[in-house]
Amino acid sequence: MEEIDNCYEDGELIELFAKLFKGGFAAEGVRREIAPEGWAASPLVALFHPSAEQRYREAVQMHRNLVSLARKDDAQPYPPEPTFDEIGTEDTGSPIEADEEISRVVGMCLWDIFSDGHDVVDADGREVSLGSFRASGEFLSNRLNEQVLAGLVKGPAVDARQRAAEVAEQMRKFMPGAGSDLMLQFMQDQQTGPYDYMDFYLGTGTIAGRADLSSVYRMIFTRLKALDLDWKYTFPKLHLVDMRPMRDVLDAKQKEESGEPEWLNYSPEQEMEKEEENRSKDKEIAEFQESLDEGYRESVEEAMTKRPPLIVQVYTSVFGHLPEGWPPA
Repeated sequence: MEEIDNCYEDGELIELFAKLFKGGFAAEGVRREIAPEGWAASPLVALFHPSAEQRYREAVQMHRNLVSLARKDDAQPYPPEPTFDEIGTEDTGSPIEADEEISRVVGMCLWDIFSDGHDVVDADGREVSLGSFRASGEFLSNRLNEQVLAGLVKGPAVDARQRAAEVAEQMRKFMPGAGSDLMLQFMQDQQTGPYDYMDFYLGTGTIAGRADLSSVYRMIFTRLKALDLDWKYTFPKLHLVDMRPMRDVLDAKQKEESGEPEWLNYSPEQEMEKEEENRSKDKEIAEFQESLDEGYRESVEEAMTKRPPLIVQVYTSVFGHLPEGWPPA
């Protein structure tokens, strides 16, 4: 109960974000701070309009990362590394949409700061928490949807459902088995308004290498400091996501919609096989998580030999000191 009382409630969060962005995520003041020469002339445009070379580098890196994570005894072969002709020549000549793109990058950077394991706190030590990774994305998309309805921001030209399908298609292309129909169904079931939590889920993780985000982080940290808010850093750590609960929910939903009774097609033998399969999967997940934990320790050691992450550097330049949590233990 004490932890809950120490966190901002929904109404307080909405009120706080209204103070942080009085004219919306793409307000004139925001534009001046992150792109003083105008959005079309800003290097940040590359975040949403990457060059052919950049898209090719990202595709190759994603492929190599996935191959490195594959189990050595996995019988399913990975496709060959993508070529420039496959990636670099794809037509992405979409027009620049300043309102939409500024709103999106601000939302992504807000996720980087308010979520991703980090904490924003006020002068009394109360946590300004947006919730889980997904809940943080949903909160930010709700704020932006409100701005669209109020006429402060022009909404996306492509609706969220179509973007979910496009993301799933890319997952199928570079992540065999991961971009499954189950994932696509889940993503589509969660669609809400013009913007969806998937627009901000994991923040700038997929686009951070395309441009320098310093100006956006600086704009946000400056506004946090003006409201007497502070930020605590947490070194990133990977955790496995068990998709079985989501599968069970979808299966139960399908049975409920079909009107089938729960006992229909019940088989003791199949239930025993399922339990054995789950035990085997639990063991596999535990072993993989152990390898991720070892990788985390190695990442911390490596981080100590380099400059702090960009987000930490910008915080330090705004607040005048390193954030709590850096350097990591």
